Amino acid sequence: VDTAAGETLVSLRDKINRLNAGATPTGVTASIVSVSATDHRLVLTGARSGTEGDFALGETGGTGTLAALGLDAGATTGAPIVQAARNARFSIAGLPMERSSIAVAAAIAGVTLPLTAADEGATEG
Repeated sequence: VDTAAGETLVSLRDKINRLNAGATPTGVTASIVSVSATDHRLVLTGARSGTEGDFALGETGGTGTLAALGLDAGATTGAPIVQAARNARFSIAGLPMERSSIAVAAAIAGVTLPLTAADEGATEG
């Protein structure tokens, strides 16, 4: 995505989403979440679930555009919240399993299990 001076979240979102058209879509969609009347955030989401949907931001030419937009994870101020893609971890009959989807179809023949919530007190790992 080429950015320009005066770029807005709306124009950046639209540019990112246009890259999902055609024969080689990026697999990343952008949306804007309005936290408050003055706090609006760009949210980037991978089209695939679990770790298969993982992506990274990068730039060429060393222009510092990501930092200027507040999207540089290495920035000292205004660094974005970055959530790594993760697979769902669960167990059936005490057997630990991991899947990229929260609709588990292949663990038990003929049964699709919807994973709906984390166990109370469970931690990420």
